[in-house]
Amino acid sequence: MMAVDPLNTQMNMPLSNEGKAVVISSLWNVTIQPGEFARTPSKQATYFRYYEEQCRKFLYNCTKSEQKVPTKTHRHIVLLAQLLQCAAPGPTLRKIDVLEAFRDTIPVSVPPATDELLYTTIDFVTRLLLMLDIGPGLPGDRTINQLPVPWEDDSTLPNFIANQFDGTKELVVPVRLERIFIAPNIELIGDIQIVWTDNLADHLRMSEDDTKVAIYSHSQFLKMNRDNPLFPPGFVDETLRTLALLLPRRDTTVSKWFRKQQGLEELRNRIDSEAASERRLKAVERQISKFVFWHDRLVILKQAFDESQPKNLRQWWNDKRNPVQWYNFWFAVALIVGLTVFFGIASTVEGAIQVYKAYHPSPSP
Repeated sequence: MMAVDPLNTQMNMPLSNEGKAVVISSLWNVTIQPGEFARTPSKQATYFRYYEEQCRKFLYNCTKSEQKVPTKTHRHIVLLAQLLQCAAPGPTLRKIDVLEAFRDTIPVSVPPATDELLYTTIDFVTRLLLMLDIGPGLPGDRTINQLPVPWEDDSTLPNFIANQFDGTKELVVPVRLERIFIAPNIELIGDIQIVWTDNLADHLRMSEDDTKVAIYSHSQFLKMNRDNPLFPPGFVDETLRTLALLLPRRDTTVSKWFRKQQGLEELRNRIDSEAASERRLKAVERQISKFVFWHDRLVILKQAFDESQPKNLRQWWNDKRNPVQWYNFWFAVALIVGLTVFFGIASTVEGAIQVYKAYHPSPSP
């Protein structure tokens, strides 16, 4: 009896656990047993939430433009993803070469798919393969209003990615990444809102006058792509180190804050449960010079964090960036409160004595 292909289902239908295992194996050559996806939540839950969202958005765009969808099943997605992976290593394929190879692979449609739709399809599958927000999207689709990232026709995919993450350090600014520089403190002390993003290109990007910063939490995706030749050497490991820097799970403050974030209904399956790292970076690993690809964004974020000033008592209490200033401030507060209480008690006692004397005057000599 011929085995049923778990990927031979329409894109608008959810994948079975067997289908998810095949997708992982086909895209990144990583073996995961189907039973892993039966756990609640599975380690890959955040990625497949993203996968299904991208499928729905792609189908919506095709329906909106009244064009026939060239990729109808999950198997078509995998076939195109494997064409994209042929771009590295060795002989590289330009985007236009991928289009021609894709045209020869997909079933003939009536009317034939236009180049524009095929390019849109290539962008869609590239997003699933690399979690990079390539090509045009729907209004409001981007977390922090980033402009679309175009992959030009005459560029290869490795060159496109290398240009996005070229490791150029434009900011030569000495900053210290102390232990206090963690995600909960960035929100509480720095008054900078953490925004969780599915777009790897948005990681650590600040927006809205430096009042928001995006964090890419998909650590499981990164671990599956450690050996992916499409990413620059060292890029994936450095990205994981930025998560270890900002989200060290063994820090009690991080652990409590991270659990609260995961419990928010609007963030369900949007934060990788493994994003909070079991590993805390050593002092030498927190040196800004150790970061290449994310150097400038870390510098900008740290500067915004350092320049922020406490605006309320809660921020003053938690802001220990300058221990001397912190102790002086709270010593002054304690002194003022103590003196106020002391004089208040003294005044009360004095008043009570005067009232007592008024009702119990001293006997005349």
